[in-house]
Amino acid sequence: MILCSIQRTLGISDDNSVMNVIKKFMKHKLFVEQLLEAADKIYEFGNFVSWTNIGPAFHEAFRLTLGQSTITNIVKFLISLLDLSTTTNKDEGLFSLISCMLNELLSFVFKQAAVNPPTTSELCSLLNLLLKCGNGYLSSVKLITSSILESLECSRAIDVVEQLLQPILIPFLLKLQSYRSNENAQSCFLTLHEHCFNILNQYCLEPLPPIIFKAQSIDCDCNDCQTLILFLCDSTKSKQQFTIDKDRGTHFHETIKKLGSLSCVYEHLTDDSGQKLLVLKISDYEKKHRTCLLLRDVVLNMIKQKSYHLQRELSENFKCSSPKRFKQA
Repeated sequence: MILCSIQRTLGISDDNSVMNVIKKFMKHKLFVEQLLEAADKIYEFGNFVSWTNIGPAFHEAFRLTLGQSTITNIVKFLISLLDLSTTTNKDEGLFSLISCMLNELLSFVFKQAAVNPPTTSELCSLLNLLLKCGNGYLSSVKLITSSILESLECSRAIDVVEQLLQPILIPFLLKLQSYRSNENAQSCFLTLHEHCFNILNQYCLEPLPPIIFKAQSIDCDCNDCQTLILFLCDSTKSKQQFTIDKDRGTHFHETIKKLGSLSCVYEHLTDDSGQKLLVLKISDYEKKHRTCLLLRDVVLNMIKQKSYHLQRELSENFKCSSPKRFKQA
């Protein structure tokens, strides 16, 4: 139908000429630049004109995007195209084309790795795409998994928990849990899970260093501030209660606010003469330690859930495979 419409619009007499125009258009710079922006429209277009007819030209256009877009955007496009093809119409021509484009992407990434290595986030998105394709690409899956582990080992200079585990790898582990029937995904999950847990556990087991403050950080001679200085310099104390007169409350609050490493719990006195303040020492390391404890619990819970689902599947399989002991009469 679309070919006939193009024929009438352009005044072309046969389908071959129309296809030549379409293929020529797919080489245009504008088509290449916007190729990754609307996977749903590209999918409809390919279904209209037949993926088998435009496959080679489309593959060439895709190849040109590799040096112009990010790995994340390319992966997002291929995943969208793959999801559309599996939920609507399973076109063998499209599956073959997606496979070719994926191989092209892998080749590009591995060749560029020495000069411009992909980020951990890009590696996870690429691994997710491979796992969506089933149990194939085993060697690529192993290589990318190893690259993710290397990125963890080479990232000691940065905050691994804050910059890699919390925003990228732990959400990715949660995503891997959904691929229960994918052997490659389960293998990746166990490998990455072990390393993530070990890193978190190492941070959790490290003793918290004492919080040390310098007395000169408070430049005030009032009794409240002098008492506060004594508390700050005492490494054996982590909290202390202060009773502050009403007219001194604002000054004391401002002093604590400037330090930035204290936390307060306020309690107004019943006679409205002032406040009781429970002052707590805090540090960046302590905040990170609490975060690590919470994340470690999340990671541990993943294994518990996995163990539960595995036991349930084994139980169901046993019920299905167990022969009936007595035949019904």
